[in-house]
Amino acid sequence: LLPPRLRPKLSGGRASLSTAMLPLELERHTSRLHCGCFQLGYRRFQDSVAGVARRAEISRQHRQRFQSQDAVEADRVYKTSAHSYPSAKLAAMLKTTFSDDGRCKQGEVGLKEDQARAVFEMFGPNRITPPAKENRWAKLLRMIFGGIFNVLLWMCVLAMVALLTLFQGSSESDDKLTPILLSVILIATAVLQWYTEMLAEDAMEAMQRMQGDKPVPTVRRSSVGFRVDMQLDVVNLVPGDVIFLESGDRVPADVRILHCTDGMQVDNSALTGESMPETRVANTESDVLPPTEARNLAFFGTTVQKGSATCVVHATGDNTFLGKVAQSIAASHVRSTLEVQVEHFVHFIAVVAVVAGLISLVANVARHATFGQTIHYSAATLFSQVPEGLLPTVTITLMLASKEMVKRKVLVRKIDAVETLGCISVLCSDKTGTLTKGEMTTQDFVVPVGAAPIAKMSDLVVVSREQGSASFPQERIGLCEQIVLCGMLNNGAQVRQGDGGEQLWTGSPTDVAISKACAEVYGGEHSLEYITKSPQNNKVWEIPFNSENKWMLTVHGQIASGEVRAILKGAPDRVLSLCTVDDKARTVIEGHMKNLMTDARRVLAIAQRSITAPPPKLQGTNASDCNFPMRDFDFVGLYGIDDPPKEGVDTAVVKAINAGVKVVMVTGDHPNTARAIAKRVNILGGDSVVGDEDFAVITGDQLHGRMPKAGNFTDDEPCANVTWWTKAVTHARVFARVSPIHKQVIVQAYQRYGYGGLGDICAMTGDGVNDAPALKQAEVGLAMGIRGTDVAKDAADIVLQNDNFASIID
Repeated sequence: LLPPRLRPKLSGGRASLSTAMLPLELERHTSRLHCGCFQLGYRRFQDSVAGVARRAEISRQHRQRFQSQDAVEADRVYKTSAHSYPSAKLAAMLKTTFSDDGRCKQGEVGLKEDQARAVFEMFGPNRITPPAKENRWAKLLRMIFGGIFNVLLWMCVLAMVALLTLFQGSSESDDKLTPILLSVILIATAVLQWYTEMLAEDAMEAMQRMQGDKPVPTVRRSSVGFRVDMQLDVVNLVPGDVIFLESGDRVPADVRILHCTDGMQVDNSALTGESMPETRVANTESDVLPPTEARNLAFFGTTVQKGSATCVVHATGDNTFLGKVAQSIAASHVRSTLEVQVEHFVHFIAVVAVVAGLISLVANVARHATFGQTIHYSAATLFSQVPEGLLPTVTITLMLASKEMVKRKVLVRKIDAVETLGCISVLCSDKTGTLTKGEMTTQDFVVPVGAAPIAKMSDLVVVSREQGSASFPQERIGLCEQIVLCGMLNNGAQVRQGDGGEQLWTGSPTDVAISKACAEVYGGEHSLEYITKSPQNNKVWEIPFNSENKWMLTVHGQIASGEVRAILKGAPDRVLSLCTVDDKARTVIEGHMKNLMTDARRVLAIAQRSITAPPPKLQGTNASDCNFPMRDFDFVGLYGIDDPPKEGVDTAVVKAINAGVKVVMVTGDHPNTARAIAKRVNILGGDSVVGDEDFAVITGDQLHGRMPKAGNFTDDEPCANVTWWTKAVTHARVFARVSPIHKQVIVQAYQRYGYGGLGDICAMTGDGVNDAPALKQAEVGLAMGIRGTDVAKDAADIVLQNDNFASIID
């Protein structure tokens, strides 16, 4: 219907004509149409063309401006420029509207509903396309008739049936029972294996259904332009939707932050492996910055830990970072050791059977046996070499092992993975959420000795959790009275009771860690409510934590009483600069800070002071503009916070090493943090220096120049690369600051250069999206069932339903 000069410009969603000019062109063209009876057709034609143009423009903008120009590369690599555009330009590109302040709490903002429907038709539901699942009945048929050993056995059955048919009525055709029994055994064995794996798949689907997402607060515009606030299901979000996120919410798509509270934090550990939450801002970032490092973006599958935000969706479903990782692992497959061993065994048996059959044939011909006897005896000799009972024996044994593992909360998705797990020589493991708890915990209180001010003291005492019980020693709790009380008062964490009666904490992970530890020492979660609601501890004013101050201030008491208490908590250098401490005391404090940071602790300082005759209305945003004294604070102590190892991990690692399995940590976290945790769980130890290079901890920067050119190691790898990787897989115990592709390559390196050049049998454990490529690459992939993402669980062969690393070894 379009004039020739418009057709190529709209074909394939590559319109070079702007949508602003399109109505003028259409009007110029349609002015030549007849009126009257053609008016209705013209209106339909105009609506249709407008819809096509809108879809074409959306597609062009999203794919050409947000994604890579190379369509093939765009399907594999996540690229976007959403972080580098000012909000006005971003709104124009997504055909949506924002308020001037970015909050979008009032006014007509967001997509129009008819626009949203058109975009939804273009991009589809906001869900990641799951890996293609084989039809369960086709899978049953494959298990019955597929596999080289099954083929060999079915050939035996067919040969027996052929002999029975060929020699019907003769003495050679008496054995009708053998082919029937063999067929029943083959079918029954396949059905048992199929049934076991179907139970595992059903359990996986049940777990995923239990982890459903709640509706997202979204704002759109009606067809006439009025504001429409709604609760939208995650699957119905489209690029251009304006949404609102609060602390504790799961990010439902890849979003650009338009406005957020100061100090907003997002847990990106599932994507990056970082144990510490990352701060988010609404400022426009540089276009040279990788999207994964942009602080104004939040990604599908991550969690808001602190603060709130107004965001615009810029990518959904398979176009998200999570979706790109899922696509990259869809096609990869590594055969299990059982498959390899059975294939070698079948080849050997086939040769032996054929040789035995030929020998029998020659012997029968030599003794002048009849033709029927010769064929019968030769076939019988050949069939006798085939171990028909091997397949059901192996299958039933693996089924029993799988059933036993289910009792230990280990879900086996592929039963041959049980046998492979017993053959591994290297166990690569992610850190955050796998070896560690995946939540920040206060491990140490550093407090002054006695009651005198720190300025007059020469030492501090460290009160740490006991190694066995993971609780603070009772005899030292009295030293922590002030640091515990101040930690509960100067805190933004909140606790509420969940539907099941459990305690649910919200707020910054650091605040939650401090509040939990302080409540634990003071007498439990109920003590927190008692302390904070006491009249003398009433919070009358606060300056929230922000990236500029790097501290949080709260003021407690009753202003009318003439005296209040100010509590300051934050970065040690900023807090100490406002405290009364001399050089000697500062040296002591800094020495303890260094010791804690050596153990990969995050260190915060806390201080307090009394304010007499406070002004009726407290004001200020930083230390220089407050209308009350912001100096001469008394140092109260230090908090040492980290993500601690799970209980039993250190023992499990020792058991694995004693069994001849090399345990390697592969994490995206900081090298110092990785090194400290590796020492605590017994992974790191001994001398790893080879020549001039230390292979104990290898970082992602060291891997950049060592990556295989073809995506996998080949025989054409440079000699220097081969030598380096051979040393790395022999001596390295920790790989830190690595990307998802690095993790996959590390597993490939062990499989090719490990075990003295023969190649290691490798298992990989993980829970995040960044672990998925390595989980798929390893001979056995083990995912966490509770904390693990759907992408990780789909890539794994075994799922740990209780997230207990020790279950692998025990």
